[in-house]
Amino acid sequence: MLLAQGSEGVGGGASDQVRAASALITAYEITGRLPYSMLAEELMQFARQSPAADSDLVLHCETARVLCRLAALHDDADYRGAAVIAVNADYRSDAARILTAQAARALSASPDEAAIYGLALRELIALRPAAE
Repeated sequence: MLLAQGSEGVGGGASDQVRAASALITAYEITGRLPYSMLAEELMQFARQSPAADSDLVLHCETARVLCRLAALHDDADYRGAAVIAVNADYRSDAARILTAQAARALSASPDEAAIYGLALRELIALRPAAE
């Protein structure tokens, strides 16, 4: 079997899992079909166990953004009542941990990479209640 250049095997690597999860959350947002978001959560369970290479700031930021989107879904009582979700998941804290670990790297990153970090940070901040 031929694998695409950079592929990490049949199951794909963390980047494949994160990008597929992002697309699935978008599909859920467009259609409202729960299987899309629930599959995204399953993919992120795998991606959280297979962390991105330390040198890949962009992938860390993309991972944090997907985790923020899942945290927003988990914050919705109607969604929690309808979907099968990972009960002990704390996606908000996971995203914060990733972005904190990447903060120094973002300061010396290229403008494009720093912008992606900024987008992820903005999504994390948007999750906080207005009273904070």
